[in-house]
Amino acid sequence: MIVLNGFIWLGCWEFVPPPSPALSAEEVALIFREQAFGIRLGTALYMLAIALGMLCITTTSAAMKRMYGSYNTLVFANLLIGGGGLLITNIAAIFWGAAAFRPDQPAAQIQMLNDLGWLLFLLPAPTVALANAALGVATLLDDPQKPVFPRWYGYFCLFVAAFSISSIVTGMFRTGPFSWTGLFGFYVPMTIAFMWLPVTAVLFLKLGGRISRGELSCPSR
Repeated sequence: MIVLNGFIWLGCWEFVPPPSPALSAEEVALIFREQAFGIRLGTALYMLAIALGMLCITTTSAAMKRMYGSYNTLVFANLLIGGGGLLITNIAAIFWGAAAFRPDQPAAQIQMLNDLGWLLFLLPAPTVALANAALGVATLLDDPQKPVFPRWYGYFCLFVAAFSISSIVTGMFRTGPFSWTGLFGFYVPMTIAFMWLPVTAVLFLKLGGRISRGELSCPSR
């Protein structure tokens, strides 16, 4: 999923840096007309990436069920809120794909589809934040003698939750640090998200090894 997302964002969509929300309709339309095939291909691949992301969410929730107490509220918050957030980004990608599907349509329509895509991608930041917060709290409440994840990971998830929420205001600004091309609107939350992914992947590989060796089992009910 990590490799596929990198290929989509940097190779197909070329959305890093994102097209500025301050661009005119004609300037936005030109981007989608020149990169029409790449954006359509990236949208198709993003559907696969999101499917893999949903699998990651379910795996995370399953790991939370192994934690001491196995608090169902936290498990379901991670599963449903996190999964819902991923589905919303799926819709965002479809809007970008629709803008590139008919690149000869009026520039104003392409601009509107692009706006909808970016706003749908970034505004639901609380879903990502709450899913990570649930994972962080569950990790901190786990048995300290035999934890599923190390305690520092719980604090790390809370850190990710706190700093990923800043993109919630991207619908209010076209320029500046809180726009979808700004430091807090795009770069901080996206950088933190891509920090979380490899860290979590490594911990899951280690967790899989512990389970296969019989070092960790589901807590008794």
